[in-house]
Amino acid sequence: METIWDRTLDQGQYRAEVKRTSDYTGELVVTRVADDEVLLREQVGLAFGAPFGPDIEDVALWEYKTIAA
Repeated sequence: METIWDRTLDQGQYRAEVKRTSDYTGELVVTRVADDEVLLREQVGLAFGAPFGPDIEDVALWEYKTIAA
């Protein structure tokens, strides 16, 4: 699966990643790096199919969900 977006938080303690699952969907996974515990796994949309990277509104939603997790 192609990675569309990824970030680390809190000085590398947490990792968030969105991988493409189809043209217009992806999977957001948030993990704790120390033990690879999955804190959130959720299907998310990819506006316009994200051919050149994610839409800014998608990223804002993913960031919100990541911080909430």
